[in-house]
Amino acid sequence: MPAIYAAGSAAGALLEYLAHLEGDSPEELVVVTAQLPGGAVTVADTLPPQWRERPYRSDVRAYGDGWIANGKSLALEVPSVVCPSEHNVLINPLHPDAAQLKIRAIDPLHIDPRLRY
Repeated sequence: MPAIYAAGSAAGALLEYLAHLEGDSPEELVVVTAQLPGGAVTVADTLPPQWRERPYRSDVRAYGDGWIANGKSLALEVPSVVCPSEHNVLINPLHPDAAQLKIRAIDPLHIDPRLRY
């Protein structure tokens, strides 16, 4: 299922990026700030019990696939596995309202050397 994986903040995006980074980070990175149309986001209120486990379980994937398939909302807000007080946003690029997603800024991202391992 196609989906756009985003974060609720630039700091959250950086945290997710670093958590999933394998190998060296590219020299040039950007943070894209976008705006969703009003009413486009559904908040995930009932996640599968083991949604934080790795490797990701089939019921967690089925939850996201089901949300995309039902097509009721453009975006789904879910807690971050890395930092549950933050949230991530899954965007359905096949949703009829996807064209209403507005890019507001594209800014360079420089990762502070203290955050690299």
